[in-house]
Amino acid sequence: MAIPKPETIRKTSLQPSIDKAAQDWIDQGREEKKPVPTAKARQTTTIILDADLHTKIKVYCAQQKGMKFNNFVEEALEAYLKSKL
Repeated sequence: MAIPKPETIRKTSLQPSIDKAAQDWIDQGREEKKPVPTAKARQTTTIILDADLHTKIKVYCAQQKGMKFNNFVEEALEAYLKSKL
């Protein structure tokens, strides 16, 4: 899954779908009692990144030693959703 450039998706009308996709991905992992593997998430869920989410995930991954940007993790998505409250 290619990471969209943040400048291509700054439409505020997309924000509810961005938040819902992130929350659905987290909920799916909870239902299965384990984090959703990235490959499975890519097959079943599309998460449209806005500029804030793109930046927060990059910062989160930079803080974790050896984590690549494209490894989406529950904690990064939860941090993003909490920041929107």
